Amino acid sequence: MRGFCIRSRSTAAIVFSAVREASPLPVLTLYAIRQLGGCSNYDMVLTHQFSCECGTNKITLTFSDNMPVEVIDRVFCPYCEENGHPHQEAWPFPGDWFVHFDLEVARIFAMAKLDVDPALVNPGFIMDRGFVH
Repeated sequence: MRGFCIRSRSTAAIVFSAVREASPLPVLTLYAIRQLGGCSNYDMVLTHQFSCECGTNKITLTFSDNMPVEVIDRVFCPYCEENGHPHQEAWPFPGDWFVHFDLEVARIFAMAKLDVDPALVNPGFIMDRGFVH
């Protein structure tokens, strides 16, 4: 499940889920861009649904400022540990979920898009800056 949320300066949001048949990419019409007054690289918000490791539950996470969804390696629901999927080294998330990040992807993103030293990138960096919520 993917969708785009483009925020205008007035924080109004329009969610687009239209997908062109031949392309897996969502379609944003020129009319919608004009209605929003244009957009910048930092306006895009992407949502993606993940299944937990035990396969019992799903969670939808939101990625801000062009953070790639590949930054999420695995997610653990509250029942994963009971079902034999321990969540050591995973970051706590609201609702008793745990998220394991692929820090190599996050470091590449930080270097390429944010001009940040990759040594500073850790799960706290991702969560504190609101890249994933």
